[in-house]
Amino acid sequence: MAESVPPRGTRERILDAAERLFLERGFRGASLRALSSLARVNLAAVGYHFGGKDELLRAVLERHVGPVNTERLRRLDRIEADWRAGKPRRLEPVLAALLEPAFASVRSEPESRDVTTLLFRAPHERMPELVERLFGECARRFHAALARALGRADATATALRFQMVIGAML
Repeated sequence: MAESVPPRGTRERILDAAERLFLERGFRGASLRALSSLARVNLAAVGYHFGGKDELLRAVLERHVGPVNTERLRRLDRIEADWRAGKPRRLEPVLAALLEPAFASVRSEPESRDVTTLLFRAPHERMPELVERLFGECARRFHAALARALGRADATATALRFQMVIGAML
């Protein structure tokens, strides 16, 4: 006889409900009361698991962004190891390591594209901190790798190129 699937835990139900409400109503329009009702938990459970709405948004985004960034950095580690071993510094593998995991995520989980647009749809005062927590390490490492691959000393031009790549991806 097949075992039944255990019900999702409280934390996962809260994350699922938050993701749904944030997508439907935006960050500001999703109340914690509506969220707790949808997740079938009391309001205190949201505070216990996440502390507040900002941390809940971070956790929703991290569910989708985290695996993408992990794959990006895994690929970049391999590229940098090749460079240390004397292989030529080419731009294409760096761009592929940055872009392909994001596109693969959207193909396998179309909702991940919608979730990441939460960052840009209705930004709030803590958005720079949130973006840093989600993307900071990855962005710094890829920016440096892009500079090494381009072999350019002009930091401003390299920064603009990196921003253009990110903008095109979004």
